[in-house]
Amino acid sequence: MTNKLPRVTLDEVIKVLGKIGFFLSRQSGSHKIYKNKEGKRTTVPYHSGKNFTL
Repeated sequence: MTNKLPRVTLDEVIKVLGKIGFFLSRQSGSHKIYKNKEGKRTTVPYHSGKNFTL
């Protein structure tokens, strides 16, 4: 088993957030803020073309 973490694109992260009930609430510069119905919030630093390490 490898110790390397998977790399995913930011678009893939956003797609998964949508599937689990998060929606884009607002954007502040290069940071997209997502919320769900319960009011939980997560911020995605969005830089197009970049990868995100989990």
